[in-house]
Amino acid sequence: MIIPPFDDLPGTNNGTGRKLGVKMSDIDVTRDILALEFSLNNPDASKAAVQYTLDIVSWTDEGMEIFVNFTDPLSVSQGANRDTVKL
Repeated sequence: MIIPPFDDLPGTNNGTGRKLGVKMSDIDVTRDILALEFSLNNPDASKAAVQYTLDIVSWTDEGMEIFVNFTDPLSVSQGANRDTVKL
């Protein structure tokens, strides 16, 4: 995986000294990287109550780690059936 030369990541300019002009923290993961579809399987739960953000934890040449941060984690995975997340 090729890591773009973000301004806030050391060593990502491939020795050229050239910067991208964008910080990794400027990336909106849901807009720029991937789409997340979250399905509640509890019929009593409200989809409007489930809000989340996606944050890049790390990005290396071996992969990317993305953190799903639910604003109210207790509103998910309630009931007998598990919720579904599709990336």
